[in-house]
Amino acid sequence: MKKTLLSVIIILPLVLFSCEDDNIILDPNATIGTTNGNNNGNNNGNNGNGTTTTPGTGSNTSSKCYLSQINSDGIFQTTVTKYVYNAKNLLESIEDEDYKTVLEYDANARVTKMTIKADNGTETLTYEYDAKGVMKKAKYQSTNTNISTPFNEFNFSTNAKGQIDKVEAVSDDFPITYYIEYDASGANITKILLDAGNSKETVLENTKFDDKNNAYAYTGLSKSYLPLVITGTMFGSNLTYTFNKNNILSDSVLGFLSDKMEPGTFTYEYTNEGFPSKITSVRKSSDEELKEVQKFTYNCK
Repeated sequence: MKKTLLSVIIILPLVLFSCEDDNIILDPNATIGTTNGNNNGNNNGNNGNGTTTTPGTGSNTSSKCYLSQINSDGIFQTTVTKYVYNAKNLLESIEDEDYKTVLEYDANARVTKMTIKADNGTETLTYEYDAKGVMKKAKYQSTNTNISTPFNEFNFSTNAKGQIDKVEAVSDDFPITYYIEYDASGANITKILLDAGNSKETVLENTKFDDKNNAYAYTGLSKSYLPLVITGTMFGSNLTYTFNKNNILSDSVLGFLSDKMEPGTFTYEYTNEGFPSKITSVRKSSDEELKEVQKFTYNCK
């Protein structure tokens, strides 16, 4: 079995598997991929809109805590994911026993390429920026993978505040447009909506956040993960925690192969620096309740 693109969502419990035929099998942990908090702020470099932001309020906001390991305990599997940084504190790689992701940067510390290797397959996302440093496009390619994302290109539009508020996901057949809404702070995604022609359909909604630092605040990923955030909504997964500044307390996502929104709740324990040390997430669907526990380790400087 091989992991498909959404296993690229390296820092989450979402795991998609593809068998030797064309059937997709979703690991039950996928629906609780809405867990965790979120990441928008990072001081590792440009976050894709020409500016940098800072983490949320914590007990000690002067500390920069770099995520180094996540221990995830789901229903059917336990995983350990490790994060490695270079001498400039830029995230260099993310890996567990099944895959390795390598990130490349330009001279301005912006992610230019993300390469994911699992088994013999390779998937890549390459990023393009305009003259002001705003991320405008991401291109996806896969090699020797049984199943890949239906999208091969993502085009980003920004509003007057410099926020990405529109994403055009392009496939070989036709483009699909998504809209992104933010809270009053402008640092947390509150909704993702799908353009359904004559209306917009909500596929994800974050209803409440805490005021603490996001676990991924100093990974430097930020907007480079937006293609995965968008693709994740197709499978009933909330991956906005890789983007937001604060941690999600409650949400709802459109279920995979369903027309119903499925609610999720998240409870946290925090470090002295104000970062999550433990997250317990519960996702409720029409016929079951899925629970996951994650423990976080940091290197604080």
